[in-house]
Formats: sequence, C-alpha cells, structure tokens
Amino acid sequence: MQTLIHAHKVLEIIGKHAQPVPHAELRNQVAGAFGADARFINCQDRQFSIDQLIEFLASKGKTDVAAGHISLNVDHLCEE
Repeated sequence: MQTLIHAHKVLEIIGKHAQPVPHAELRNQVAGAFGADARFINCQDRQFSIDQLIEFLASKGKTDVAAGHISLNVDHLCEE
C-alpha cells in the first residue's frame, strides 16, 4: 500500500525558504524527503502527484507561482 503524504508537509518545505524556490528545486527536495513516486493528499482526501499538488496549492491561493518560482502565501493557509 502506498503511503500518502499530507499537503501540509510540502507547504512546510516551501515555508522553510526565505526566497521563492524554483519549481525544479522544490520537486527535488520533495522527492528527497518522500521518494520520487510519492503521492500527496489534501484535507478533503483528494490525491495528487507532486506536480498536481503544486498546481492545486496555487489555485487555492496557498502558494504564489511566478517565473517558475514558488513561495508560500501565509495569508491563505488553512488551520491544521
């Protein structure tokens, strides 16, 4: 059975960066932390690949994406 990693763990990785992180660097850090084939889950139990999750988080305003760099939008994070 595949382990699902909560999306908040990826938000934590993004939040550790003082500057926006390049998309490729974030993918590498996430793969290093959870494995290249890791799957992710949000608060509504929806499953994602890392690329799908990055897109989802941006669509919900949790992250800002500009010029291939991702940063955390702390004003739109949900309560854990």
